[in-house]
Amino acid sequence: MCNSFSIQISLAGDIFLPDKLARTVNNPNQKNGKSSFLEPFKDSDVILCNFEAPISDSAKERERKQYNLKNDLTVLDFFDDRFVLSLANNHIMDYGKDGLKNTITFLKEKNLIFAGAGKNIEEASRPAFVSCKGIQFAVICAADPRFQPAGTNTPGTLPAKPEHLIPIIHEAKDKADYVFISIHAGMEFTSIPTPFMIKLADQCLQAGAKIVKFHHAHCLSGQTENEKGIILWGGGNYVFPYIIPGGFSPWFQSAVWKVTINRAQQFKINEIIPVQLDRTGFPHKALGKSAAKINAKINKYSSRINKGKNLYLWRLFSVLHPVFIWLALNNYAGMARRMGLNCVFKQIVSTFLLYSRKK
Repeated sequence: MCNSFSIQISLAGDIFLPDKLARTVNNPNQKNGKSSFLEPFKDSDVILCNFEAPISDSAKERERKQYNLKNDLTVLDFFDDRFVLSLANNHIMDYGKDGLKNTITFLKEKNLIFAGAGKNIEEASRPAFVSCKGIQFAVICAADPRFQPAGTNTPGTLPAKPEHLIPIIHEAKDKADYVFISIHAGMEFTSIPTPFMIKLADQCLQAGAKIVKFHHAHCLSGQTENEKGIILWGGGNYVFPYIIPGGFSPWFQSAVWKVTINRAQQFKINEIIPVQLDRTGFPHKALGKSAAKINAKINKYSSRINKGKNLYLWRLFSVLHPVFIWLALNNYAGMARRMGLNCVFKQIVSTFLLYSRKK
């Protein structure tokens, strides 16, 4: 797996490859899709990304949900043994327990590494372990507690709560040299982390994690790098067709963060590779003005977040943006049609309570 003395960890965003996109990418007349997919991961030893949807032959969608997503089986051909896939997200249960079971079966058949969801909370809590040049890594994957959490006897995701994550981090540290955390949480279409995210990331680093990686917002954010470790506040989409109403250009801007562990086992972000999604939602290494815009955006958000000043105002500004309001209204209108206004009210309240508090 490892190809140099130093170890390079790559951090990427959400991956969703439905059958229509799979047919386009795998068309023999098209440019080699796998080469484009893997290009930013050149020289990477371990790659962390979010596997946003199940793989299932089932046509039975989860009831009362606006977007039920399903990956095409051919998506697995894009992965190799360097990848660690997070199953902890708000779409992995879109086709119920059978969809999750099918997904895990397919991943195991391909000998791919994954974590974050399972037939019960015990299975969902298990870290993925990766060995590289004599170094052992544990990857713990969790999701917003509202996203189909697993129970004692029910399938689902590992809830991203301190009371769950911190004991798992401590236990993983006894088995691995380093612990990484991948969390599917945040407010969609916003790049400023919530107080909940900021507090949770700090708790994970305090418990001993070295990298905390967030995804879910469908747009890029910045990073924090200090003596405790590294936080990626939002990786954006890596492969994701545009499925929402209205125009939201940040959907198509992505990046791959490369973290190097040197001879002294020090962690450092040594490169950020800008990535531009094409009109189908497939990634290509960004060049020229496109790359410059993506780098500028990451630097801007990193500066704002790390200064820690006026984050409430920046967050408020983002949710009052016309595009955000348009997307939110469309989402809530669809929810109201399916489940009624009472459900919409409960969803808004639960989002506010979770993401406005620090604990």
